[in-house]
Amino acid sequence: MSCRTGRQCERKGGGFRLGAALLVAFDLSRIKDEFTKLYAMFVILTWCWHRFALRHTGRKMVVLDEAWMFAKWPDSAKFLETLARRGRKHRTGLVVASQHIEEFLAREEGRAVISSCATRIILGQNPTVAQEVAEAFKLPAGAEERLSAYADGGCILVAGNSMAEVQVECLPYERQFVFTGGGNVERA
Repeated sequence: MSCRTGRQCERKGGGFRLGAALLVAFDLSRIKDEFTKLYAMFVILTWCWHRFALRHTGRKMVVLDEAWMFAKWPDSAKFLETLARRGRKHRTGLVVASQHIEEFLAREEGRAVISSCATRIILGQNPTVAQEVAEAFKLPAGAEERLSAYADGGCILVAGNSMAEVQVECLPYERQFVFTGGGNVERA
């Protein structure tokens, strides 16, 4: 596991000294075992909650990628739901990113996390789950066909009571951060 910050991150006495970091990112890509990765994410989120959300004033943002791992297990799904609900009280926003929306839809806690999101970006979906996604997000009739047909970057943006179809395109310098998995980053 490695730690990256917007400023400084030094190893001190078995932990990381973050200084006045504006951004802290934890890279768990080297952890291959799913349960070990979940456990590491759980520990990190708990640390973020206690270290930043509860202690610091002002607005904060916690971003969780691969959040489907949390939705898959009852205890971690409940933790994520609690973080989503209580975060507002402490001016902490939660960004949840997942390629496996069905894990959220399968649990009450996962649906609660989704319903507490003020803004939702719904990317293209596999036709087998598109209807379930359209129903869960209360999208208008015909949305499941649109979700099934979107190419890379096509999505539905829902903010409050407003909804729009959006095409997201990354800038050339962003490609190295957006495309993963060894694919050709020049394709976009």
